[in-house]
Amino acid sequence: MFKGQYENHKIAWTGTDILFIILTTICMTILFNFLVTFLLDYLAHIMPQLLSYKRVIVNFLQFATMLTVSMYIILTKYNLSLKNLGFQVIDLKRIITLGVIGGFGICSMVMLVNLGVQKLIMDWWGIMIPSQPIISELMDTHSQLTFVVYASLIVIVAPITEEIFFRGLMYQYFKDKFGLIKGGFLAAGIFGILHFSLWSFLATFLGGLGLIILYEMSQSLYTSIIAHATWNFIIVTIIYVLRQVNGMV
Repeated sequence: MFKGQYENHKIAWTGTDILFIILTTICMTILFNFLVTFLLDYLAHIMPQLLSYKRVIVNFLQFATMLTVSMYIILTKYNLSLKNLGFQVIDLKRIITLGVIGGFGICSMVMLVNLGVQKLIMDWWGIMIPSQPIISELMDTHSQLTFVVYASLIVIVAPITEEIFFRGLMYQYFKDKFGLIKGGFLAAGIFGILHFSLWSFLATFLGGLGLIILYEMSQSLYTSIIAHATWNFIIVTIIYVLRQVNGMV
């Protein structure tokens, strides 16, 4: 329906589409959290181990919602292809190299910034910053199976879903609307805000900028997906090692 109208334009979607995806994901996540909690509490007397999967299930449904609505906007509403999101391979070796090395670099930067912010806040106000929710949830998993399932969600599902929305849809829209610099900063800022962690906002914002730079360097969303997956994989690996050192199951 929209293909003839938009086929000569790089950006077809609008700010309303971006807002619709965000609001739908937030509202559905709240609903899923309520429904999953109710269902698992009901089943707890039969299979109490199911309670340990609550966050995994809710987060999976959250990512599924964001991905489904994003795909609807691109493939159905505007009748476009995944290439419009940046799914293209210009130089496979460069994509993989930039993705892996960039992911290590972004992860290192994010950890250093988080440690710096933590130290400053502790020195200035004597406040102990809580761990990011995802770190606490991984550390608190009660079995290796739960950890592996949650880790797979973080390393595979999250990077694909978030890159499609944040870099594929949102960043491209802001870049088209406000230019590369302003668009990049705005997209990275929203990326930081939507992770809902005040203390780690700066680090997440800088991580978002790093992923945008990698995307621009390769002109491929595959690069930012690989980098994001590498970043998350390193964090998950560190948490796994800490769990082993602490003697957790």
